[in-house]
Amino acid sequence: MEFHTTDLALASVLVYFNIKLLRVDQYSVDNPRRKIFTFEDSPTLKEIYDKYWEKDLLVEPRAYHIAIKELKNRIHEFT
Repeated sequence: MEFHTTDLALASVLVYFNIKLLRVDQYSVDNPRRKIFTFEDSPTLKEIYDKYWEKDLLVEPRAYHIAIKELKNRIHEFT
């Protein structure tokens, strides 16, 4: 199964916690800059997702920043 999100912050958290990113796709033809991040679904992903929305996660700021930069690089790789 797969999990999809267009939320860069959430996707960065998932990358930070080593959830496997399967691909980054264009979200819609109308807005080619908007992307959808697809991750491998798992119980760990569900736990992180819930904690993210409950505002119950702690991350190391520099490592989180690196995760954001990695995703932005993926976004701009093919544009």
